[in-house]
Amino acid sequence: MKLRFDDLRLFQATFEIKFEHAWLLWDRSGSLWSAVVRKVPDLEMQHAEPNRVVFASTGEQESQMTAEPGRLSVVSFNPDKKLQQ
Repeated sequence: MKLRFDDLRLFQATFEIKFEHAWLLWDRSGSLWSAVVRKVPDLEMQHAEPNRVVFASTGEQESQMTAEPGRLSVVSFNPDKKLQQ
């Protein structure tokens, strides 16, 4: 029996960017998140602390965005296999 890629189910897709600490980005986090929420209106803040902010979407495609001074990650749960979203 051969295992094919089409036989697999994709549960989670993660996109992560790591960079030097971006303190200016942190200083402007209000305008950054306002712009993100304008593009993805169903995002809601789930958690905020000085070094980490988490927004999540429970819309049609559940996702989570996390920003830290040196890292940004986007996780999509149960995405389509072609990752078009």
